[in-house]
Amino acid sequence: MSKIPYQILTIVCLSMMVLESLGQKQDTTRVPKLNFFGSGNIQKSLDSGEKLPASTGLGVNYTHWFDTTKTKFLFDKLEIDVSINVAATVDTIRAKYDNGIVTNSSSFGSSILTPLNSGQAVKIGLRLNFKKSLVGKILIDGIKVKYIGSNRNWQVENNGSSKIVLGTNNYFRIGLFQEFLPKYLLDEYSINLGLYLAHNSIKGDIGQQANDLVRTQVLGTNIKNFVGPEVALEVRLLNLRAEFGYSWLGSDA
Repeated sequence: MSKIPYQILTIVCLSMMVLESLGQKQDTTRVPKLNFFGSGNIQKSLDSGEKLPASTGLGVNYTHWFDTTKTKFLFDKLEIDVSINVAATVDTIRAKYDNGIVTNSSSFGSSILTPLNSGQAVKIGLRLNFKKSLVGKILIDGIKVKYIGSNRNWQVENNGSSKIVLGTNNYFRIGLFQEFLPKYLLDEYSINLGLYLAHNSIKGDIGQQANDLVRTQVLGTNIKNFVGPEVALEVRLLNLRAEFGYSWLGSDA
């Protein structure tokens, strides 16, 4: 059995602690919302057993507002996002060579930085809004924690033959954000800018010591863990989300 990544346990534990500490002190003027969303021809697969397309995704969003008049807790809103890409097969990235040198290293790097763009991937996000900004009236509106994990095959040349190695990419972010929209719009919309601690890692078969040479050949380094700060802007319109981030990732070795 594979181990549960510590990032997922962190998000689950934080969510449970918040809900448990607040008990039933729910804001009765704003009922909890549970929304499901997805893409791809899922029903055809369920009806006839056809393979799911690579673009198929399932997701759920849960929003809970707390009655801050009855508690001294720091937060007034909890939001949890979970989405899963459920393709029948694992995506494969093929190394391209020119005189023995890999020329598309950026494709492998992108799969590590943005692992959700894969046929088999999971994302779990937790957002907690402070009932009052921590600094003045406009700064630090909340905390966000996010984990993404995905599977990707790496196809490389090995002594004149093709070799496929399974890789698991992990993405973890935790930090503070500033929300630019008023609270009454936050059930449906959001524009926020955050500063996060970023951690990306390479696991699975490609992360084994036996494949150090493969990682060096493709990425130019055999390092498996990258840590650093990240600045990210997120825009949300109902269930549509777009995020633009810039990271300064270095090795933790």
